[in-house]
Amino acid sequence: MECSVCLIDWHSQKCVPKMLFCGHSFCESCLADLFKPTRNGSPGTLQCPTCMVSHTFKRKEELKNLIRNFTLISLAEGGQNKAPIPQS
Repeated sequence: MECSVCLIDWHSQKCVPKMLFCGHSFCESCLADLFKPTRNGSPGTLQCPTCMVSHTFKRKEELKNLIRNFTLISLAEGGQNKAPIPQS
């Protein structure tokens, strides 16, 4: 599984999937590249490459606060950190 923008495999440290408010996930560096700041100090925008919804952020630094998509990380890393499910 990979970021659909840069095509780098998801990883808990190297290529961390961050979830936009529309529910789609991309790595933080791609989100930073997609962010369009404004010159007059008003909030900038980022358009989701999947659904084209526009998201507003005051500063590019706010992208760091987006939620990590732990489900994608777990799936990409093969569930290595997952506890076994007890069998009944």
